[in-house]
Amino acid sequence: MRQTIVALAVFLVLSASAAAEPVKVKFKSGDGTTLVGLYQKPAPGKGVAIMLHGLKSSKEEYKPLADRLGAAGWGTLAYDARGHGESAVSRTPNGEADYASLGQPGPGSRWERMIDDVGAAIKFVQDDAKVERSSIVVVGASMGANVVARYAALAAPVKGIVLLSPGLDFVGFKPKPEMPKIHCPILLIAARADVYSYQSCLELKTAAPSSDLWNDVPNGHGVQMLDGGLIDRIKRWMEKER
Repeated sequence: MRQTIVALAVFLVLSASAAAEPVKVKFKSGDGTTLVGLYQKPAPGKGVAIMLHGLKSSKEEYKPLADRLGAAGWGTLAYDARGHGESAVSRTPNGEADYASLGQPGPGSRWERMIDDVGAAIKFVQDDAKVERSSIVVVGASMGANVVARYAALAAPVKGIVLLSPGLDFVGFKPKPEMPKIHCPILLIAARADVYSYQSCLELKTAAPSSDLWNDVPNGHGVQMLDGGLIDRIKRWMEKER
């Protein structure tokens, strides 16, 4: 009887964990900007993946990756960059996010505050999940990849960063000069058919020779590359002890 009760309790706990869905959260960046994300707490002993999307996209693009990681116990936070999705402060007449509030891209612009926003996302998950930076992986796609690289060059190391289809220059974010300053594992991924990001990754690999470069993906840009096989490969890379 006791064994049956214990087994039932374990089943209920596992079922509740599997059924968990990300919840909408809000957190503040350093300048007071409110950022909106979808967040799932990690299981005990698991890390957290923070995900930043590309230009003119939103947090929802990461659903396949977040679902797979969440099912394995990882915590996830996919958030809308400032000026995007639910983090936008102004909208066009048809309801789309209006990037005019960010002004022109470039050094010193409001766009560059996206770098600080990555730090705000990390602080949010650290405060909520009580995890160390050594348990956090930050994923960026397209523009988001460039932002993540710039952040990693300026901040204390995290467990690793995953850069999906970065470029040498996306809206003024130029990661190549910063690559040697990054002191955590780096995973670069680009599809051969995505010529600009593919060539950019070759140059970024040269700037950071210890980084891992996966250029065997046939097609897609950013999260468009994320089929089930690639997601599982990324998960294994994230979980590797270094």
